[in-house]
Amino acid sequence: MSGPADGPRLSDRQRLSWLRLIRTQNVGPASFRDLINRFGSAEVALEILPELMISGGAIRIARIPSIAEAEAELE
Repeated sequence: MSGPADGPRLSDRQRLSWLRLIRTQNVGPASFRDLINRFGSAEVALEILPELMISGGAIRIARIPSIAEAEAELE
């Protein structure tokens, strides 16, 4: 039987990016997975997300948590 330890290992940088992406307003579990699958990484998704929001008709761009905020959450 496989468990969480059998999944992909993330670097510290990747872990921070995953946390920032999932903590972004209007990004839930399904959107998170779709973004990772579409762009290959949370880092790329975070870079492209503001552009996606604008092209999707968003009036305001959702606030993306900073690296410092993600680091503080992991402490």
